[in-house]
Amino acid sequence: MHTVNKVILASQSSVRQQMLERAGISFVARPAHLDEERLIEQMVQEGAGFSEIAIALAQAKAAVIRRSDESAVIIGCDQLLVFEGQILSKVSSREEAAERLFSMQGKTHALVTGAAVLTPDGSCEALAVESLVSMRVLSSRWIENYLAEHYEEVRHSVTCYQIEGLGAQMIAHLSSDNFSVMGMPLLEIIGILRAKGLMEQ
Repeated sequence: MHTVNKVILASQSSVRQQMLERAGISFVARPAHLDEERLIEQMVQEGAGFSEIAIALAQAKAAVIRRSDESAVIIGCDQLLVFEGQILSKVSSREEAAERLFSMQGKTHALVTGAAVLTPDGSCEALAVESLVSMRVLSSRWIENYLAEHYEEVRHSVTCYQIEGLGAQMIAHLSSDNFSVMGMPLLEIIGILRAKGLMEQ
């Protein structure tokens, strides 16, 4: 592992944890409990843009963890699914997941991934990456079979698919890197950690 400071990932996402692990970043994961829907609703009413909202969510998650640990580097991340101009929430059933995947077939949606890195000196580096994802048109049978096998894995994902698995077959084109689509702008975060001297050079 090649990190200099203690790093806390303010997330219980197994996908984000795997990305950091595979990149050789030593960390501990702590879920940040936050009323995301309320914050999104408030910021939408205030006229905030999608990137602003994604960054605010990431910063808020990092800030929750900061209250209990002031000595660590804290990484907060969040992702919005924007489809036909609207921010969509996570589904609550397999039926809703099927409806979502059917509705996105042959169309393009945006995944706006926010990240915030809080350091012990009190500084915060934040950014957002917007990924445009164009979906293929697949049969209803294919989608039903996909959810029958993978719903438990994807139900926590607002998109209802995972690009790192069989869900890649749904994607025709991406406008950004896979990491951001999976929920963390990993390359940018590594850049921040290196620039601040928080990783071995």
